[in-house]
Amino acid sequence: MDQTFIFIASVSVGILTFASALTFILKKLRPLNETYVKVWTIVRTWWLIVGFLLLMVATGRWGMTIGFMLLSIFAAREYYQHSRLTESKNQLFFLITLFIIVQYLLLAFEKYTAFQILPVLTIIVFLPPLAIFTDGIKRMPELVASVMGPIM
Repeated sequence: MDQTFIFIASVSVGILTFASALTFILKKLRPLNETYVKVWTIVRTWWLIVGFLLLMVATGRWGMTIGFMLLSIFAAREYYQHSRLTESKNQLFFLITLFIIVQYLLLAFEKYTAFQILPVLTIIVFLPPLAIFTDGIKRMPELVASVMGPIM
């Protein structure tokens, strides 16, 4: 492994270990303090985030591609959970998930021209039928935001 990666991983794990130990001690001293309980949750979450990122970097190009693909799908899911659309939310999420997978596969196989064209093509091909068949013309700004937001 690269020396830089080992250094960054060591520093990250060291900082998180220190934060975990400090939070654990403070939580033991004052177990009813809500702030320490919240900080403990935040530190555990950072362990997951840093661990996931280090695993992605350690596994190389495919690990990074799959990792960022999963992060993008989770972000799109979160985006649609807070979307104002009701009736076509599941269909849009399915289409955007397929779009995300195809985009990252195009990147992984170094098809950069197709990678650049796909967002525009997706908007041109999928937005008009969605507007027509899901009664989206009446709510066009919401529909456009729901399609273009995750694509961007």
